[in-house]
Amino acid sequence: MSYKLTIETEILSLINQHRALKNLPPLTFHKTVYEHSLQHANNIASKNVPFGHHGFADRIKSLHQDLKLTAATENVAMGQKTAEEVVNSWISSNKHRQNIEGSFNLTGIAATQDTEGITVYTQIFAQSLEDILEDNIEEDQFYLVSSKASNSLNNKILLFINEYRIQQQLMPLTVKSEIVEAAQLHAQNMAENHAPLGHEGFEIRAQKIILQLNAQQVGENVALGPADPKAIIDSWLNSPKHLKNIEGNFAYTGIAAVSKNDQEVYYCQIFVQ
Repeated sequence: MSYKLTIETEILSLINQHRALKNLPPLTFHKTVYEHSLQHANNIASKNVPFGHHGFADRIKSLHQDLKLTAATENVAMGQKTAEEVVNSWISSNKHRQNIEGSFNLTGIAATQDTEGITVYTQIFAQSLEDILEDNIEEDQFYLVSSKASNSLNNKILLFINEYRIQQQLMPLTVKSEIVEAAQLHAQNMAENHAPLGHEGFEIRAQKIILQLNAQQVGENVALGPADPKAIIDSWLNSPKHLKNIEGNFAYTGIAAVSKNDQEVYYCQIFVQ
């Protein structure tokens, strides 16, 4: 079993990296916003509407009814073949860059192809009230770690894991700092030979997390391998025990990747419900 990211997920990661460089909070994926983005991209691709923002007012009116928006805007693009090309084209445009750097907290990104294989992209940016966010967080939050270290191995693993879970109709996992600290400590101990590769001390880690977060269950995946997140994810997906955790009934996670040398990296991902 092999897995790779969708272009929409890559675009969101790059957008959040850019926002982090501007000291802006990351945008959160919201499925309702995504559905409106996808509908518009499909309409452009099928030639039902011209390329541009036709029907934008209607889309935002519908979203406002669902999410009580205070602001919204939209970027579209056509013809780019990679996430990097899409995001770079938007950042190079003052109007599109202003949208990317705007005071928004929700987003939905869709990419679809027309009959000639040309890809159409739509990203809607929305600002919703905090209480609406809290109401939807368990169902709709796709948390992508976004910082100046967004290209780190652990963040790439999170992207792969969440994209896989979404494809399996499972809730994406949200990062919690307490879980990250536990994963980091175990990965560090393995890398420094204070613990063997495996789950030594797992019961202690799990009990601490349960007490801290009032959790119900805890799972853990570890690995030793190259600095290649896709290779690590593929190895976990091909292992029934690791796959069970990835597909488990969990809501939160913490991931750590600690290098032992230039060739070996110790990985630890903890799953929590």
